[in-house]
Amino acid sequence: MKGNFKSIIFIALLAFHQGSVLAATFNYSQITLGYSNQSTKIDEFNKDLDANGYYLAATFDIARNYGIQVGLNKSTGDTAINGINVELDADTKMLGFFFHAPIAQKTDVVLAVAILQGEFKTTQMGSASSSENRDGQLLSVAIRMLATKNLELNAGINQSFVDNESDSEIMFGISGYINKNISAGINYLTDNDNEMTRVFITKYF
Repeated sequence: MKGNFKSIIFIALLAFHQGSVLAATFNYSQITLGYSNQSTKIDEFNKDLDANGYYLAATFDIARNYGIQVGLNKSTGDTAINGINVELDADTKMLGFFFHAPIAQKTDVVLAVAILQGEFKTTQMGSASSSENRDGQLLSVAIRMLATKNLELNAGINQSFVDNESDSEIMFGISGYINKNISAGINYLTDNDNEMTRVFITKYF
């Protein structure tokens, strides 16, 4: 259960840079604030763990076609197992590097790699809490397309490596641009055991 929950949290951090544009030119220098809602299947108990969280992320172009990304995420999930309430809190940090290049008119490909640190705390009703730290690495390939002057579509595949576990996700998103400096959007991420929806607002530099 905890492995699946942690994987999607890490993957969500990597996907921060996806979705930024300025008029007809993609912009990769931005800061994003968002809210996420997640559901993780716990097959052995036929239960779902529901979680909500907030994240803050920034990306910066440092050279032609290259950039760095940083992010912070805090999520809390809970479920009931055998009548006992279980709460899981996640605090994660991310530092990554990405490459972007045009592959067609108004379409970019984005390749990203990141390292992450996470602290996960589990609390069961009527018993003491426990916590653990886990590190991970992430890889991502995404396509971004400017569908209209103020509308961007994006999709990607993400792969996480957390300790001895690995997980793959697909992501779809859409962003609308209020003006040349601000946009708002929604992303959807999913794999066999997880679903996550994120809404966010972005400021460009």
